[in-house]
Amino acid sequence: MTLRDVWKRLTEERLDLGRSYLGNLGLALNHFERTNGDVSLDRLEAMHIRSMMRALLEAGRSPRTINNYRAAVFLILDQAFELGLKPPTIARREVRKLKEPEAFPTAWRPEQFDALIAGCRNSRLCRGWGPEHWLTLVLTVYDTSLRIGALLKSDVSQLDVSGCMLRVPGNLQKRPAGDATAPAQRNLCTARVAPPGGLPAVRLAVPPGRTLATL
Repeated sequence: MTLRDVWKRLTEERLDLGRSYLGNLGLALNHFERTNGDVSLDRLEAMHIRSMMRALLEAGRSPRTINNYRAAVFLILDQAFELGLKPPTIARREVRKLKEPEAFPTAWRPEQFDALIAGCRNSRLCRGWGPEHWLTLVLTVYDTSLRIGALLKSDVSQLDVSGCMLRVPGNLQKRPAGDATAPAQRNLCTARVAPPGGLPAVRLAVPPGRTLATL
């Protein structure tokens, strides 16, 4: 019994597992077998996983990709246990993850942001959605760093027009409890993040001289 055999059983018996999930596991197996060949479960050791990771590193793959393949091999071992097989007990700490460089978001250049704002101002009214709506949406996301999905899922009942405040459920923001401060720009706003169940207050960015009617 090899990891490939376990994967084949998963494709046949675990109808609850999606094609994408199984496809990713199969891709990791390809790299594992390319480095180690067909290693039976009873002979599988941590060094085999490390060998795969070393080969991928030498091939120029990124640490994040290599860590994903490492995780996939361990997931297959976990699934082997769920199938009633007796896979080797390899602790994850025996195969250290590679250190991944911090990913910094790509920022808009000033001219790009100016073009975006100009596009909002010049947009045509369509189904009740016009320039003021686009400006409010873009500037709110820009100033508060709110996730676009969280903002779009916000309900009008969460909006305080007089105080220009929007209360966004913490579970929509995918952030831990605490305070987060938005970039210090022209329409500086602060986003207060609450734990799930709480409603943090977010001051909306409204263009000078404009009023906010709806989202």
